[in-house]
Amino acid sequence: MLCGIGLCALFLFPYPGHTKTMSDDTLVTLRLDDVHLLHGGQNIMIWSDGTELFQLVARRQDASGLYEKRYKLVISSEGMRHLTQVLIMAAAAEPPTTRHGFPDEPRPMITATFLSGISLRLSKWADDKHREFDGLYAALLSEIDKGQQTTPIYEGPYDPHWLPDRPSSPSRSN
Repeated sequence: MLCGIGLCALFLFPYPGHTKTMSDDTLVTLRLDDVHLLHGGQNIMIWSDGTELFQLVARRQDASGLYEKRYKLVISSEGMRHLTQVLIMAAAAEPPTTRHGFPDEPRPMITATFLSGISLRLSKWADDKHREFDGLYAALLSEIDKGQQTTPIYEGPYDPHWLPDRPSSPSRSN
């Protein structure tokens, strides 16, 4: 079940590491951390009201460090429902196998925080295949593709310690 702008999701699986099942919980934030300090990447933070902030990070052409662009947009209610459904499928799937990474191998991490205080963390090494994680990762990257058509809210040297503020209530596109 998905409900309203707060996006309630009926989870029919136990939270990893918890005994709760069939819990009606509300997604508060969805975050992708995927910046490699040598090569760049992207970070995304999405709130339940549809506000999305993301960083695109790349090596400068003069090789003097990393450079970033930050974008802000609002995801439609339908887009949030889709992300929540893909999150449910990824969280319900068998976790990716655990292994040591290869040197310089990226390991994206997706974190979902719920109103109950429970957080789910999903991650895998870039060279591993995991259909459900890869589907959620692709859905998050498609949000970046949409956002790149807008004007950046910041452009400059990469700040690895930057954290977005909780947004004020933006208007949502449907």
